[in-house]
Amino acid sequence: MNTQRVQENYIMSRDEKEAFVDVIRRFPWLYTPILQQLEAYIQNGNTLVDIGCGDGYLLQLIHEKFPALKLTGVDVDSFMIDRARRLPFTFINTGVEDFSSTADIIISNLALHHFQQPQTILTKLYSLAKNVLIISDQIRPQTVSELQTRLTKRKEMVGENDVLYYRESEEQSILEAYNKNEIIDLFTTLALQYKIYFYDTDYYERFVAVFEKDNRM
Repeated sequence: MNTQRVQENYIMSRDEKEAFVDVIRRFPWLYTPILQQLEAYIQNGNTLVDIGCGDGYLLQLIHEKFPALKLTGVDVDSFMIDRARRLPFTFINTGVEDFSSTADIIISNLALHHFQQPQTILTKLYSLAKNVLIISDQIRPQTVSELQTRLTKRKEMVGENDVLYYRESEEQSILEAYNKNEIIDLFTTLALQYKIYFYDTDYYERFVAVFEKDNRM
């Protein structure tokens, strides 16, 4: 497979969005990596912003674990924000380019591959984070056989929860992401200190990158 991204970002139809917000709640373990890393930084503040929050499911999971946090979700998709506003948090319908509020903790999960200017956006988000910026996304397989292995694992894990949306879109979704080398190259260009963790416990291989600020000065 090519070492560069092989396709443009896929935009879901309304029907696909309807299916997505339903089915994603059947797989809460998809959010385990970022929740595990976030736990170490909760004591660093009381405000958290989720960039690319979708319909707010990750914020819902965060609230269940850390109810004292003041949560805000940001997403450019008005359909997702309309759904998210059923939850008791603050939601802002805007693109990340137009967002300018600070927060103790800023996170972004499964959204990096949608950013058109990732270096610029990541630098901006780091400047807005008072204590820590946490970025997580899936990793694109580097060979056809690796992709097929992941799709086979997906079928085994999803089982009876399999739905039309995932059967038709999962391969396309996986191929949108960056591969491991591209991710490291991207973060290196930022000239920021960070830690990165790789997870391969289900059919997604993912990373969580933590850009922690030293506020002890």
